[in-house]
Amino acid sequence: MKSLLTTFLICIFVSSASLATEFDSGREAFDEEDYSKALNIWTPLAKQGDPNAQAGLGYLYAAGFGAPQSFTEALKWFRKAAEQGDLTSMRYLGNMYQKGIGVAQDFVEAIKWYKKAGEIGDGESLSVLGDAYSGGQWVPRDYAEAAKWLRLGAEQGNASSQFKLGRMYYHGWGVKQDFALAADWITKGADQGDMHAQNLLGTMYDSGKGVDQDYAKAIELYQKSAEQGYAAAQYNLGNLLSFGREIPENYDMAVKWAGEQNYTEAARWFQKAAEQGNASAQLNLGGMYAKGRGVPRDHTLAYMWTLIATAYAKDAVKTKAEQNRDILVKHMTSQQIAEAQAGALSFRPQVTQGP
Repeated sequence: MKSLLTTFLICIFVSSASLATEFDSGREAFDEEDYSKALNIWTPLAKQGDPNAQAGLGYLYAAGFGAPQSFTEALKWFRKAAEQGDLTSMRYLGNMYQKGIGVAQDFVEAIKWYKKAGEIGDGESLSVLGDAYSGGQWVPRDYAEAAKWLRLGAEQGNASSQFKLGRMYYHGWGVKQDFALAADWITKGADQGDMHAQNLLGTMYDSGKGVDQDYAKAIELYQKSAEQGYAAAQYNLGNLLSFGREIPENYDMAVKWAGEQNYTEAARWFQKAAEQGNASAQLNLGGMYAKGRGVPRDHTLAYMWTLIATAYAKDAVKTKAEQNRDILVKHMTSQQIAEAQAGALSFRPQVTQGP
């Protein structure tokens, strides 16, 4: 929360020199982690109508810095700042209404505030609007509306919007499917470090969709995304490493080594993805323990991960996990089965990826 507030404070606009001096005193106190002092400085400023101080109070109350956590107070101050045109407060109001934090959940009100922020250039709100309309989970699905908001964000340079707009072209969601155009937008997001864009662009280089097939580039992109904790990229990297790919001579040794069949590295990345709940990685990790590829052969762990995969998987992956489960159990003792079942029952995903 502190990093979010610090970023927010850097971005706000201060219009009055005298208020700016006082506000900056509060900001200095915040940076020094003297939250009570920041609260005391910003409170009178906020009551005088300073939107920067009002937004600052909203964050302090939301985080419980310098005062008991109060989402009701946070909402009050965010609203006051938002009504004066503070776009970041608008976004946070939208988030609170969307999730029912400190107020009754209200999707109509959430959309209203996200749109207000998006219309004056808040890239994160534009990305949220694109997600909302393309996903159809809390507003009616409308791909044309999603594309409209995502294009605005993408053209402003928002990495998440660039990825999501590219994804729409990749899948043909509400737009004509165009892999080349998808690659253009996804590349823009990947170049800014968006882990989702890096992973999808990796799959495009892996398969040759919209770009020339390039396994070395796929490995590079998967690894960048995987190192940020993205489970799908960790699985994709493990999968590529478990089969191996021919890498041209002009790539450095690190990339060439990564492109070789490497069960140990594959198992390491499958493990990371499996621990986050990725069912395909769980299934593959179970198979590697069953065969002793990259890890010591261990039927108990093989059965445990296969059981976990049956719980998390869908469709073809679930069917394959159930088949493997029924094969493995024939080669196990009752004690091994019991240990594996206990491990599977106690499993809880440990998500490490970013937003």
